Amino acid sequence: MADGFTVTVDAGALLALMARVGPSLEFHTRDVARETAQRIAAGASGRVKRATGATASGIHWDLSRDGKGYVVLAYEAGKQAPVDKYLEYGTRYVAPKPFFWAPALLEEGPHLRRMQERVQQVLDDLGR
Repeated sequence: MADGFTVTVDAGALLALMARVGPSLEFHTRDVARETAQRIAAGASGRVKRATGATASGIHWDLSRDGKGYVVLAYEAGKQAPVDKYLEYGTRYVAPKPFFWAPALLEEGPHLRRMQERVQQVLDDLGR
C-alpha cells in the first residue's frame, strides 16, 4: 500500500497573472467583437433589399448597453421602428426578405477563431 504524500504549491504567481488578465482580456475581446459587428453590419447592408435605401443606411453597430460588447442594429439612430423585423421575418401581408441572420451566422466561425487567437496572444504576452 502506497504512503500518502503532500505537495505544497505557491500559487501567488498564477493568481497575480489571473488578476492582470481580467481587465486586459476584456479590452482585447471587445476589440474583436467590434470587428465582428462591423463585418455583420456590412454583410447585412449588402444583403438588404433596396427600395429606398433607408433600411440599408440604418444598419449600424454600436456599443452594447453594458459596455462589454457590440450590437448590430438595423434602424436609424433615434428611431426604433420594427421595419427590420418586418423585413427579416415577414408579416401576414409581406413575405420575409431575410438580410440579417445570414451574415451573422457566417461570422460565427471566424469570430470564434479571432477571439481564440486574441485570448492566446494576451495570455502569451502576459506570461512573458
